[in-house]
Formats: sequence, C-alpha cells, structure tokens
Amino acid sequence: MKTYIKTIFVFFTAGTILLGCTKDNPNITDEVYLTTNNVTTTWLAGMKRHMALTMNQVIVNTELVSDNYYNNRTLSSKLFDIPQIDNYDLDVNSIQSAIQRLRELSEYGLSTVAAADKTTTNLQKAEMYFINAYSHILSAELFTGLPGANKGVVLSPTTHYNLALTALDQAIALQTDATEKLAYTLLKARIYYDMGNASQARIFATAAMANPLLLKQQLFDGQNGASNDFQTYLFSS
Repeated sequence: MKTYIKTIFVFFTAGTILLGCTKDNPNITDEVYLTTNNVTTTWLAGMKRHMALTMNQVIVNTELVSDNYYNNRTLSSKLFDIPQIDNYDLDVNSIQSAIQRLRELSEYGLSTVAAADKTTTNLQKAEMYFINAYSHILSAELFTGLPGANKGVVLSPTTHYNLALTALDQAIALQTDATEKLAYTLLKARIYYDMGNASQARIFATAAMANPLLLKQQLFDGQNGASNDFQTYLFSS
C-alpha cells in the first residue's frame, strides 16, 4: 500500500510541476524573433520545409484516389483507394490543415516578417508569393470550399484561383531569375486550365515552353523531419 501511495504521489507531484511550467526561452515570442538577424531567411526556410510536408500530405493521398497505385501494403488510408472521401476523415483534415498552414505562413511572412527585416530581398518575397499562390491552388483543386483567412469565410474554388493569379503576378514582378519566372508562368497556365479557360491556358503554357527543360523541384530533407513520403511508399512499402 505504501508503495502505491508513494507512486501516486510521485506522479501527482510531477504532473503538478509540468502544469506549473512557464516558457523560459524569450526567443519563442514574436517580438524577439522578428528582431533576430536575417529573420526572413529563416522564415522562408521554414516555409519551404512546410511546403515539403504539405506535398507529402497532398501527393500520397491524391495518388491513392487517382488509382495510380494499389494501396495494399502501406499504412495510408484504405478508404481513399475505394475512393471514399469523408469530410470527417483524419487524412482529409490533415490535408486541409497543411494547406491552410502553408497559406498562413506565407501571409505572415509577407505582411510581418519581410517588413521587419531590412535585408529582405525581392527574390525572397517572390518565393513567398509563389508559395502563397500554390496554397490557394491546392485549396481550389482539392476542396469545394476552404477559408481564405484564419477563421474566415469559406471561399469558392474560383475565388481561390483568382487569389492565386494575383499572387503569381506579384511573384513574377519581383522575380529576376528567368527560369523561376517561367515556372510561375506555367503555374498560371495550370490555373486557367483548371478554370476551363483554354485560350489563356494556351497562352501561358506556350510562354513557359521558352525553356523546354523547365522544372521546378521541391526539396526534401530526410535528416530534419521532411523526408519524401511518396518515395518511401514506392520503394520501402
């Protein structure tokens, strides 16, 4: 009995200590973070990392739905293979959360981080606008409606596409690298194709063909928690 009481007391004490903990590191506050050196560089690195994590959520699950591979050995959703897509499905919620977080990271980066860092370059802002545009494209392509702001109203796919076009125009205006500009241009062609505007899609797709080897890659980092899940599923499952 004494052993049980002692054990319970230890757990209770440990729980009380944990509940009473407060943050001791001042670097986790926005105010301090925004005054650190090269804050835009670190924020953009975080955005690119989350872009990789978002691609993991999107590619694996959309490939399941598209029947491009038979999901008989992985631990992913077997319902998507039917396909059966429910709004309360954990995988659906994970995709939605990843996209929304990507959008919010880009918006905060442009409105707050870039403004606080005098060393911010136009190229960095262009990449943020590109990521912002991509979050709206995924919102439009994968969902019948998603909010366009934190706790905001649900926007239609058409509205998300238009927001993406605006962001891409801003990205193109800031970007000086010709290859990156063409990548943004090709993304505009994708939007117009999705919207059923064949003539505009053709114009921007033709412009992007100025570089027949055009390729924009997403970098993954297996050593820092951003490995390529789809690669793992293909070769290790």
